[in-house]
Amino acid sequence: MIQRTYTSEQLLRDFESLLPRAFLTTTRGQYKGQGLDWASADLYEEEEGLVLEIDLPGLSEGDVTVEYKDGLLSIRAARELTKKPGLKTSERRDIRLDRSFKVPSYIEESKIEAQMSNGVLRVTMPKTEKVASKRIDVKSG
Repeated sequence: MIQRTYTSEQLLRDFESLLPRAFLTTTRGQYKGQGLDWASADLYEEEEGLVLEIDLPGLSEGDVTVEYKDGLLSIRAARELTKKPGLKTSERRDIRLDRSFKVPSYIEESKIEAQMSNGVLRVTMPKTEKVASKRIDVKSG
């Protein structure tokens, strides 16, 4: 008989997986699904534009989809494990991730690029040329 023991960290992780996903919404992005709720991300601005880096360990570029629409950058990832015959215990699980990030309107949509290296997804979003502000006269009545 195989008996599994839990560390306090494993118990906490299992408990958190039972919470409704609505409690996991943050200003950094929106978490859904299961598996990679801890996918850490950094979004920062450089002179040329914005850069998003997000940790996706265990995933390859074929597992990840990046979309940009109406000021929202969406990252989706999925990996399903094949259960091996004779499996006695498994701590690995399927991975599903859906995160979204609001980005400023000055992004050049057609020039967004994404690259995956060593489990880190890097999305570069170049800035458009800034339009000079225009003064608008206010008229009476």
